Amino acid sequence: MQTGGDLFLAKGDGSESHLLLPHNPDRSVWAWRPTWSPDGTRLRFEFSHMERKVSDLWEVDSDGRNIHLALPKMRGQFNQCCSAWTPDGKYFLFQAWKHLEGGDSPTPATDLWTMREKASWFQGARHKPVQLNAGPFHFGTPVPSRDGKTLFATGSLARGELMRFDAKTRRFTSFLPRIPAESLSFSRDGLWMAYVKYPQGELCRSRTDGSERLQLTFSPLHVAETTWSPDGKRIAFAGQQSGTRWQLYTVSANGGTPDLVVSESENPRGPTWSPDGNSLIFANSWGFRDIALHTIELATHIVSDVPGSGGLFMPAWSSEGRYIVANCCDPISANPGKLVVFDRLKQKWATLVDFTGRNSSIGWHAWSRNGKFVYFASGGTDEGIFRIGISDPKPQKVASLRDLDPSSFALSPDDEPLIFRETSSEDIYALEWEAP
Repeated sequence: MQTGGDLFLAKGDGSESHLLLPHNPDRSVWAWRPTWSPDGTRLRFEFSHMERKVSDLWEVDSDGRNIHLALPKMRGQFNQCCSAWTPDGKYFLFQAWKHLEGGDSPTPATDLWTMREKASWFQGARHKPVQLNAGPFHFGTPVPSRDGKTLFATGSLARGELMRFDAKTRRFTSFLPRIPAESLSFSRDGLWMAYVKYPQGELCRSRTDGSERLQLTFSPLHVAETTWSPDGKRIAFAGQQSGTRWQLYTVSANGGTPDLVVSESENPRGPTWSPDGNSLIFANSWGFRDIALHTIELATHIVSDVPGSGGLFMPAWSSEGRYIVANCCDPISANPGKLVVFDRLKQKWATLVDFTGRNSSIGWHAWSRNGKFVYFASGGTDEGIFRIGISDPKPQKVASLRDLDPSSFALSPDDEPLIFRETSSEDIYALEWEAP
């Protein structure tokens, strides 16, 4: 039995309940999804580190003693969850996927693993975990049949769809259907686009019609949030590998080795170029230190704080350079339902949009080509894509997002709203398996 992340033990009728594991006062680590060994002597469960977004499997005796990691160390950084024993107790099944420091990939590739249990105390070291499947379908939450010969599991195939808003029909329609592209950005001349290939997380660039595609980064580097330099020669992005924090890179639009700009010590996200192309603005991610906005001069690599930007994230520089718009506030502690704007001439922040207290959240946003309007996507009570002017700050709804639930938003060179949404499917499968 669980309550608030604590693990309790009770009789089948709920009586004689008592705390099995020590109390976790700060609620940063939760005990989750407990499962009994077939002989009833041990309990394995998931420890979820809420801020780090990491989970691993632990074991404890039924009397609350001898708590320890349930699995030997696996090669690479893996999250683990959703475990079960085969009925005869010989094999332990679980779900695992690659871990990214500070958060998972938007679509973590979950696979089934198993580990053979020791037959007795003198058998020696535990067996190493063995992976049971590998893409393109990904399986999780295993449940063995009563005879242990069949595994029932959820299975999914990650898919996504890029859509463009048609102002005439007032509806979103499929756009470049052969390119599963998210986190789009366009060159200033409107001839090229950069995007992240879904679900691989690899950076590509192409003409805006999808032709002349070129892959710019490769696994295991996972990419997010692309942005073109004003001269169209380079693309900046946030990148991350398993077991590390985010870092900022730039890469030539014609290909080559990405150059590291900001190290993982800042855990940076959401880069945007300055209009002169000499610097980038970014936010350090939550979970490691206080969120704020920073700029880095590319020639000197000097990082400076943006004054008064505590709690702000996802910055975007206007094309003429006077304004910076950002989300407020820290999404860990509050619902991010506000956009604020910084006037660099006046050195002053002001509220641009405030949906707080209305069960709404503001996510992605983008500047119009002329720098006079900010478009943003909102969910909840105020769902939709809105446009707001700097000189006339009254939001106007441009498009409905009802039943679409996009994972990213951008503007085309003609200021047409573009969204990317997942179209993945998930079903329950019966898998015949032979014990390794």
